[in-house]
Amino acid sequence: QALSKGNKPVLTDQDQLIWQRMKMYADFFKYSYAGDFKKVKRLYKTGKIDLNDRDRDDRTVLEIAARGGHFEMIQFFLKKGVESEIEDGNMNEALITAARTGNLELMEFLLKNGGDIHFRDDESNTLLILASSSGSLPLVKYLVEKGIGISEVNKSGMSALIYAAGNGNVDIVKFLIDRKARINPVYPYTISALTWAVIKDQFKIVKFLAENGAEVDHQDDDSRTTLMYAAAKGNLSLVKFLVEDHYAKVNIKTRRQTTAIMAAAMGGNLDIVKFLIEHGAEVDHRSIDNESALVWADGSNTELVKFLVEQGAGLDAVNRQGQTALHLAIDHHNLELVQFLVEQGASITIRDNHGHTPLMFAVIRKNDEIAKRLIEKGSDIHARDHHDKNILMVASEKGMLDIVTLLVDLGVSVLGTNDRGQTALMFAIESKNFDLIKYLVEQGSDLKAKDDQSWDLIRYAISSRSREIEMYIVQVTNKN
Repeated sequence: QALSKGNKPVLTDQDQLIWQRMKMYADFFKYSYAGDFKKVKRLYKTGKIDLNDRDRDDRTVLEIAARGGHFEMIQFFLKKGVESEIEDGNMNEALITAARTGNLELMEFLLKNGGDIHFRDDESNTLLILASSSGSLPLVKYLVEKGIGISEVNKSGMSALIYAAGNGNVDIVKFLIDRKARINPVYPYTISALTWAVIKDQFKIVKFLAENGAEVDHQDDDSRTTLMYAAAKGNLSLVKFLVEDHYAKVNIKTRRQTTAIMAAAMGGNLDIVKFLIEHGAEVDHRSIDNESALVWADGSNTELVKFLVEQGAGLDAVNRQGQTALHLAIDHHNLELVQFLVEQGASITIRDNHGHTPLMFAVIRKNDEIAKRLIEKGSDIHARDHHDKNILMVASEKGMLDIVTLLVDLGVSVLGTNDRGQTALMFAIESKNFDLIKYLVEQGSDLKAKDDQSWDLIRYAISSRSREIEMYIVQVTNKN
């Protein structure tokens, strides 16, 4: 028992010996797991280590070395007389380590000493799946020769072949196929080795698999085909290989009714889009959300959008936000494309899911030039969104004095309110544009207005934290 001297405990000689022995064992187990052979040997040479002692989790040093994947150390312990039995929990951890690290010698030892070749981890990975992921052909061959299931899959539907394909390991892929590994999934809408190889940019593997019977039109768990992934990645040579050499169907649809040409458009690859159209792709096919390749194209890609329109893409297609190609061109400040789409008949009155017309969206994006062009083309300057906010309010909120002036000159009233009772002047105060605030006051804005929270102009001015604006609003409201 420790004695005390003042507030500090004083260990007896016996306590110190116990503490030193505990630390020695703790270090010995730690170095055994870490694979520090030099330090393990040094501690063992003290003659104070019993190799069959266990740590606080009831594990032997052999089990710990096995979990760490250190076969050389295991051999050392066995020569020194350690018990060779490994309990199930530690055995399974050791099997996982051996498979993941591609350690053939360790795997052989474990299986000879009670390891279960059919063991699966928590994700249902077999030892072959883990070995394939490690890239160790010798270990893969050993496990297959020992009779492990060659086409088993884990919880994600991934097999040893799929992992080898994704890792670009040609030798393992060839070996597994030679040993009759299932190249195509049993069920639809599951991942395939071919699809996974495309996703992982292993194009040599893709060609090898396709030439060895892989179904090019198989749809994975996202219902996408190999062609869709190749198109999205912009790999024209692979797209040509799949379509021309292996007759991949260009109009297969996902669950959401999207197609390969949409994927190509999203990737911005005009050459692939042209190739797919030449091989029968439906230019104006719509998804369940009324999307088409046109709205999957980047609004900054003028050449691609023009080509799709010229090929018959309908201008009424929308994305999931309800935005048309015109909205998207505005979003990218693409005046040339905006002018082209309007000339081609794109609707300037259509609204997105928020009730924004193209003109309103141009103001939201603070693009004066596009907004003015749309006004010249006859856009409705009195339009309101789903919150009853009109374009004048939006322009005021964005601090766009030129657009506000133009709208007022064209007859838009400064007295309008949205569904929260807010006026254009209130939004102008929030924008902190002093010249705009003065202009709206001079145009007859209601200086006694209050929103639905009873905030008046002075409250808005205080909230702006601008002394200049606050003093001005107090001055003009007091006059009234």
